[in-house]
Amino acid sequence: VAAMSPAIFHMSMLLDKMHGRTKATTILLYPGSIEGTTGLRFMKLKDRDALGNYRVKIYG
Repeated sequence: VAAMSPAIFHMSMLLDKMHGRTKATTILLYPGSIEGTTGLRFMKLKDRDALGNYRVKIYG
């Protein structure tokens, strides 16, 4: 998880690189909290901005 923290590699960047290349449904587990409908706050840290991606369906 630390290797995928937003300060090192944004999940949205990973999703953009995967877009159009994957044929199977992909589930990414993200240690964070939901903010609104598309925002995720990494590890519930208040000093982190809630980041989101319009292609993602968040279940929580």
